[in-house]
Amino acid sequence: MRFTINITYDIITNESAKMGDVAESGYELIDHICENLRELVTICQQYGCYYDEGANWLYSADPSLNYVTGESTSYAVHIKDMGAANLHRLALLAQTY
Repeated sequence: MRFTINITYDIITNESAKMGDVAESGYELIDHICENLRELVTICQQYGCYYDEGANWLYSADPSLNYVTGESTSYAVHIKDMGAANLHRLALLAQTY
């Protein structure tokens, strides 16, 4: 089974946090094809994804921190046509729930 995913990111700086906003957001991957479930699970493990009840995507559990600039980057993995129950199962498979 093939899966189409998008990975988005949000970068927060000290300045943007003071304004209650992100400094930058965008796509890291667009319409990436995972050829099988193992590849999808591996990507979820790389991003440290977890499922939040009611969401339609998986979130990175902890932001990546740049200790030089103070920026933190959070990621979300969006999987086309995957419902909440299967997202929850995927997070459990990736052992990052």
